[in-house]
Amino acid sequence: MTATRGIAPVLALALAAAGCGHEPPRQRVALTEEPSLPSPAAVGGRDEVLRLGVASVLSPAASLRHYGELAEYLGEKLGMAAQIVRRPNYAEMNELLRQRYCTLGFFCNYAFVRAQREFGAELLATPVVGGEVHYQAYVIAARDGSVRSFLDLAGRRFAFADPMCTAGWLYPSYRSLELHSDARRFFDKEFFTYSYENSIRAVAEGAADGAGVEAPLYDSLLAEGNPAALKTRIVDRSPPLGTPPVVVHPRLDPVLRAKLRDLLLTLHENERGREILGRIWVDRFVEPDPELYAPIRKMAEAVERP
Repeated sequence: MTATRGIAPVLALALAAAGCGHEPPRQRVALTEEPSLPSPAAVGGRDEVLRLGVASVLSPAASLRHYGELAEYLGEKLGMAAQIVRRPNYAEMNELLRQRYCTLGFFCNYAFVRAQREFGAELLATPVVGGEVHYQAYVIAARDGSVRSFLDLAGRRFAFADPMCTAGWLYPSYRSLELHSDARRFFDKEFFTYSYENSIRAVAEGAADGAGVEAPLYDSLLAEGNPAALKTRIVDRSPPLGTPPVVVHPRLDPVLRAKLRDLLLTLHENERGREILGRIWVDRFVEPDPELYAPIRKMAEAVERP
């Protein structure tokens, strides 16, 4: 199986990518692609910075704008300056959490499983999306093409989103393994787009024959009449998977951790919180159940086996 950079024309089209009866002073939120400090994130006092990490795979533009609103809200409630740290992939996001530069991160569930295994990352909250704590990974192909099932993608070109994405890498790789003794030989060519929207465009424009995407985003784009999404169709669906969680370092200050958890779990109880949740496609946050991510561990063990 070989890699290709033939997606360049498609990439060029990608999107830029608890109170005491009164509101605390509004904190300024910094939005940055690069960490502004080399040291790990501070975790404690009022003068320290709350850094919320977001990988840009889901939606680059919304990552800054809408997650910035969430960071601002949390910072206000905690009396801390707030900052969004956006990275282009989950490997870099994992590393910033490992170094404790980021206070908390919004992770893909496979990225969480990796971080948990590598440095003990812990669940803080699980989002409810569309009334569920589960979602699906989709595999898509061109609507007017000959691919009707995952098996039809054998020997074809495939667009992965990120090496630590469940929908954008792990699930398609697992399906390949189910259908072929060596998943690395299932596709003829493969490449990474580092954005689900880029992957959808790759299929729509003919740069790839198939791609893995997250159901909530894909369904939303279809409902909005997104031109690229409308040129594709679903050819395979994963079993139910736990929704991508909010994750923290195991050494995060327990007091700060408890406050962050409570703020997330009650975010849906006020109007501003509900507006923020709506913009990131979340109904509310709930206490995490580690068993939600057991299927991810199973797939990871199979795919990562030498």
